[in-house]
Amino acid sequence: MGAIDKSGYRKTVLRGADYIRKVMSFIQVSVQADKQDEFNEFRKVNEMAITAFACERATEEDLAAIEATLVRMEADPDDYLADVDFHDALAVASHNTMLVGTIHLVNSMIADLHNRYFGLPNFAQAALESHKAIYAAVKAKDAETARLEMKKHLEIVSDFRERFQAH
Repeated sequence: MGAIDKSGYRKTVLRGADYIRKVMSFIQVSVQADKQDEFNEFRKVNEMAITAFACERATEEDLAAIEATLVRMEADPDDYLADVDFHDALAVASHNTMLVGTIHLVNSMIADLHNRYFGLPNFAQAALESHKAIYAAVKAKDAETARLEMKKHLEIVSDFRERFQAH
């Protein structure tokens, strides 16, 4: 959360209580069931931008890191952390430190959601196919398609969330 920052050999900086309260408040609000639509909107805005930047800026190393998460997802459909790592690698490929920091902040919330959904019928396969489509667009440097594929991906997540909450 950035509350503790190690700078230099012996220097450790602790952020003020106000900063920690704001971060904790953000996390607490984002996991509330009645805030999931807002969290998905937050993700949509940020992750659609991330995919567009990744199309412009991804290096071969970035593409290899993203592809490695797909290999993990395919090898072990229950590995929900591979899904989280996909979003993280995509953010790193955007080469925008603010967007990377944002994804790092919400990764635990994404992991929590995906951990719940991966046991649902067809979720792992739908997520894998969706991630592959995003990756293909990023690799092709097709920002418009990448943004649309990310939008579709987040709609899949919303759809599963609605079905999951209904049970």
